[in-house]
Amino acid sequence: MNTVNFSVANAAKLFDATPPEYALNDLAGSNPLPSSFDWGLPLFYGRHVFTALENHSTSGGAGPYVAY
Repeated sequence: MNTVNFSVANAAKLFDATPPEYALNDLAGSNPLPSSFDWGLPLFYGRHVFTALENHSTSGGAGPYVAY
């Protein structure tokens, strides 16, 4: 088991203080699966993210997929 430090901010304060077109790196939400954790958008910060639409061919294979 590993320990990971992260922070979660107050959503109401974030929404009041931040323009709506910004991504928030400390916004969290609930996850319906008790044995899992949703890292959300901040997991992808600083990474290349690739997506493919369902039933469309790409050089990475047929969609749908998300890769990073």
